[in-house]
Amino acid sequence: MKRALVLSGGGARGAYELGAWQALDEIGIAFHAVYGTSIGAINAGLFAQGDLQKAKALWSDISMKKIVATNEEEFSIDFNFSSKHDILPFLLDNLNHLRMDITPLETKVHDNIDEGRLRASGMTLGIMAVTLPQFTPVPMRLSDMAEGSAADWLIASASCYPIFQPKWIGRQRYIDGGYFDNLPLDMAIEDGADEIVAIDIHPVPAHAEYAQMPFLKLIHPRKTLSGFLNFKQELLDRMRRMGYYDTMKAYDRLEGIRYTFQREDALKTALPAERYLRAVARFDAESIKRRVFHAGQVQRAPLITALCQETPERALTRREVWLRGMELCAERMGFREDAIYLPEELTRRMLNYVRQTSPDVSPIVAPEALQALGSRALIRAMARTISERGSIPPELVNAFAAYPEETAAALWLCCAEGKSA
Repeated sequence: MKRALVLSGGGARGAYELGAWQALDEIGIAFHAVYGTSIGAINAGLFAQGDLQKAKALWSDISMKKIVATNEEEFSIDFNFSSKHDILPFLLDNLNHLRMDITPLETKVHDNIDEGRLRASGMTLGIMAVTLPQFTPVPMRLSDMAEGSAADWLIASASCYPIFQPKWIGRQRYIDGGYFDNLPLDMAIEDGADEIVAIDIHPVPAHAEYAQMPFLKLIHPRKTLSGFLNFKQELLDRMRRMGYYDTMKAYDRLEGIRYTFQREDALKTALPAERYLRAVARFDAESIKRRVFHAGQVQRAPLITALCQETPERALTRREVWLRGMELCAERMGFREDAIYLPEELTRRMLNYVRQTSPDVSPIVAPEALQALGSRALIRAMARTISERGSIPPELVNAFAAYPEETAAALWLCCAEGKSA
């Protein structure tokens, strides 16, 4: 069996790939080949030479000034661009930003890539680049690179034109491979990989056609991590943690979808989870029945839609429905996502909040009372209402349905506390 790792492009979000690598190393997953585009190509080069420590050091000592020769303060306006494609209109209006000097990046890559070690590793390394001005894709393997050119090819794959200048190799100019294929799965398949682990640093992964195939394990964040040129260290550290957590979840070392939880015995929550599943289904059936729609208009189950919005590609398990209720509650109450939680402890903290007395959290008696409350107070008031009445009052069903995330969270809290919902 030949197992390949494939890393996507995405600028600063490449820190997520470092976290994934740390998790794969900890789990003990071995690879025969690695492929990457753009920042994924640079990470792939470090991976192929087996240098996790050097990768950690590089990512802990990176900033815009160590990538391009520019004034970081002047460049901060670009931090929030989500992809290289979004930058072009801005650059056309700001010609002084065109073709910035990436000598610092080139120096970093040359300092960190040991070509002798790469070639001695025996691992297949592949990167994607694009020619300029022909715009022809160039899938390049280490075995096809001239001696001494490996670092230059990694730089070529990451030359995000027009913000960076193209990379000359011989008599040809090359630019970022992401303009053709930001996640070069095809290269791995062409080289005979039987099993592929793909780290895509975007919430909507590339190559949806492969997502359901049994040979592919796809690991990706559930929302955009940051602007692709935002190299602030606190954000890089956060993205690294998220990559680690998501990979651990993919291999069942941790659990959760949007949040991350230590694994626990599912039998401990089996009964409240079953109550919660019934409560959600019952509420949605009642909500749809009580709403009048025009002919042909789609009727959406509000709570089920809220619970499943993070996993549109597949159905949730019973356990995941329970965890999604906990996640919605944590999200609406403002708990951070880049942390590992003990489910029992997080449940206790959220229930303690609901039990606190406060004049703004009386049980809801009229639909208009919901509009004046923020998410935290709304969940608390909804939970109080459900607890006192034993269920959601019929006259409030439509009003609760207008706040599906908060309603799903309030129902979850009631089930977690063992009260009827």
